[in-house]
Amino acid sequence: MAENHPRENHKDVQDNLRLLTVNDPNRYYHMPTRRNFRSDSGDRRDQLYRRELEGVTGKDVCTYEEYDDLLHGIFDIQRPDSKGKQPRLIQVRAGIMDISGAEEFPPINSELDARERIRASIVQRQGQPAFRDALLQAYERQCAITGCTVLQILEAAHIMPYMGKPTNRVDNGLLLRSDLHTLFDLGLIWINPDFTIQTAPDLKGTEYATLQGQPLRLPKNETDRPRKKHLEYHLHKIAKQNS
Repeated sequence: MAENHPRENHKDVQDNLRLLTVNDPNRYYHMPTRRNFRSDSGDRRDQLYRRELEGVTGKDVCTYEEYDDLLHGIFDIQRPDSKGKQPRLIQVRAGIMDISGAEEFPPINSELDARERIRASIVQRQGQPAFRDALLQAYERQCAITGCTVLQILEAAHIMPYMGKPTNRVDNGLLLRSDLHTLFDLGLIWINPDFTIQTAPDLKGTEYATLQGQPLRLPKNETDRPRKKHLEYHLHKIAKQNS
């Protein structure tokens, strides 16, 4: 059996998934010579995160997504002892998904075929009008950065990525002019946790450079304002892209 004769070049897809998945304790059997299983150790094999979805299509299934330490947390594996105990998964640090609460950001269902992906994209598009309407109300129909009031070019921007309808929360969104939405998604404009606007060096000398250090136009209702954990996540993603 593969568990008794572990090798890293497994022909079985499931074995390779276990080897690459940070929250699968059975990966220990596939590379027992690895000294450090902490998922923040920089090992190139720490690539995937597994979600278990109960009751989908009448049976339990799991899906895999690209591992993000801030989003998912940091994991380690406690090695088996001489008494024959199995390796045990330890969560060293909780991720934003755990801190925010599962009811706010449920698991992403990584679809397995083209039909499922199309269905998911339809659901996402259907969810956008209500999300945008809520942001239009919260931001008084003005761009959160410029104050632009041309409704046709105001868009609902997610701070943390879209993960289903529950992520269409006002405190996880910004009402942005379409060009600023693009720059925000590209990491060329971001919002600090103190609600000041920052611009990337690439925008120096452009009309966007004047936005540097300007305060964000916040909703009057404090519960509608961007959640600082979400802004910190966006900053973390930008830092990873530029590292």
